[in-house]
Amino acid sequence: MKDYPKIVKAIITPLVEDPSSLDVNVMPTANDDEIKILVIAHEDQIPRLIGKQGRNANAIRQLVRAAASEENKKILVDFESF
Repeated sequence: MKDYPKIVKAIITPLVEDPSSLDVNVMPTANDDEIKILVIAHEDQIPRLIGKQGRNANAIRQLVRAAASEENKKILVDFESF
């Protein structure tokens, strides 16, 4: 299995001003074919990750889904602030 949190962190690190404030976690799901990744960042960094009209967030999700398509996994990426 691929290291999806590492893939997500590599994608989002250049988008934020303070990469040390990022935290990427895998959350448990009921389905074995589903992986939920939670990106936690400082509240002033979340708009950079989501982008205008959610374009950055959608692009991040598409990239991770493409990486997971080989393994027939469904990847969910959510963004939260602290």
